[in-house]
Amino acid sequence: MASKRKVDIHAAEKAAAKNEAAKQLVKCVQNLTLLANGGLEIIEEEWVPAGLVLIDEQPDDVLDQANTRHQRRPRKVLAFPDLPRDQLVLVKRKRSVQAPDRQANIYLLDRIIGRPEQTSNINTGESGAEEQPTNVSPEELRELWTASA
Repeated sequence: MASKRKVDIHAAEKAAAKNEAAKQLVKCVQNLTLLANGGLEIIEEEWVPAGLVLIDEQPDDVLDQANTRHQRRPRKVLAFPDLPRDQLVLVKRKRSVQAPDRQANIYLLDRIIGRPEQTSNINTGESGAEEQPTNVSPEELRELWTASA
């Protein structure tokens, strides 16, 4: 019995997805680099209904019948009396800047340049001399970098 070759019915969708991913590749690498290098501003906000936000009212001095000044105790009042009670208002905003991520930078370099060769300390025979790791000069590294780009 002859085997029939399977036809990929989603080939067009897969090709379109690959093309879209290729268009976004530069932007994705830039975003990953921004995340790895830090400096990304993160803003956290807390919103609550206006009817739940209360503040201490600053009391005025009160004169009694003997003209003695008395200070009233503070009381809680609505912070936004003119707004509807269910309208959301911003009560807290926290801004932070992300620190550089060493592991993310190492990952990006490994993916772009390639993972460096691991050196091993294996004896090379009768002389007992150990293998020396190969040193790559900065010029050779630049050549490798431009060749892969």
